[in-house]
Amino acid sequence: MYLDEEGKFKQDCQVNPRATALATGIIQDADFIVGDVVLLGTWNEHGEDTDLPEAAEKLLAAMAG
Repeated sequence: MYLDEEGKFKQDCQVNPRATALATGIIQDADFIVGDVVLLGTWNEHGEDTDLPEAAEKLLAAMAG
């Protein structure tokens, strides 16, 4: 997940509840994510980002309704 690390300092960014939910267990309990995020797969053997797995795409689509 890539996100704007300075998003909380910007006046116009709003909480992203889906991204916050996805990061549960990674971020601190009272923390939250604001603004847009980019979701990708794991790194390959060269340390490069890979595509989000199809199963994850389907799960996220189902969460969005």
